[in-house]
Amino acid sequence: MRLPLSVTVHHNTFLEDGLDDAIEAYDRRREAAQPYAAQRYVREFGLAETYGWSEDKARQYAHPERADFGDYVRRNRLPVWTDSVRTIPRRQRANH
Repeated sequence: MRLPLSVTVHHNTFLEDGLDDAIEAYDRRREAAQPYAAQRYVREFGLAETYGWSEDKARQYAHPERADFGDYVRRNRLPVWTDSVRTIPRRQRANH
């Protein structure tokens, strides 16, 4: 289950018209289909009466998680994909 394209895709402009309602509707659909087993960071944010996708993401992004992941990728010279372009570290290129 994903957010509707009308919420995530914008062509040559960005409008917030109806965005809150669309996210609220998504929260309700997702809660009915896949409720969260637990809430994040309850000690800091308390227990929310309704806990949907948007509340979960707000709490998730309030705390840096895996901030060292980029360093790990660079340190281990792992392949990286960006904008459909794959970069392969030099030591691995001979194998591809």
